Amino acid sequence: MAHSPRKAVAHSARRARPPGSTAMPKLGPSTKHADVGGEGDAAVRVDKKGEAHMRLEQNVGQYGKVMMLFETPGKKKGGLRFEPSSIEIHELISNGLPGEMLITLAKKVRFIEPTDVSNALGVSVRTLQRRSHAPKSPLSKEQSGRAWKFAEVLATATEVFGSQAEAEQWMIAPAVALDQRRPIDLLGSPVGLELVEQLLGRIEHGVYT
Repeated sequence: MAHSPRKAVAHSARRARPPGSTAMPKLGPSTKHADVGGEGDAAVRVDKKGEAHMRLEQNVGQYGKVMMLFETPGKKKGGLRFEPSSIEIHELISNGLPGEMLITLAKKVRFIEPTDVSNALGVSVRTLQRRSHAPKSPLSKEQSGRAWKFAEVLATATEVFGSQAEAEQWMIAPAVALDQRRPIDLLGSPVGLELVEQLLGRIEHGVYT
């Protein structure tokens, strides 16, 4: 019996999981916290319905999923979270994302080293720390663009691999298709970013090299 591409991807991701990585635990309605295995065990906050705080909602479009990583308050429309348009995203980035959005994004990354995150975002760790004291101060257009693309890649990888934990482990593992380079190390340039996005697209369709 043939398996769907998405099931094949999930199966392959489990087989090819980098050393030290673990799958996200299953959380029941009564669960308040759950530990994610591996280095730097993290408690995953769970809402009243028992859904993992880090998991992306299935009925939200791509922009909505990226916005959820920034924890931007969502508007309700027809029972769905607010989905911003491409023009709204363009204006948000052009005007500069509020510093608090960058801090929130960095805090939601749990398995990638802070230095790797800061390099991908194009800011130093010290700058990230200073931003926490000026949450309303806007980022530059370049910083905003890099933060958005980082979140976009993370959201896409989460959808492909099934959990944010798996997505982050993939981002820090050398990839054969990238000449043994780590995806996160290529996010600093437009060409490298395109390579990572293309690889994610191939993996989603069952091509792993």
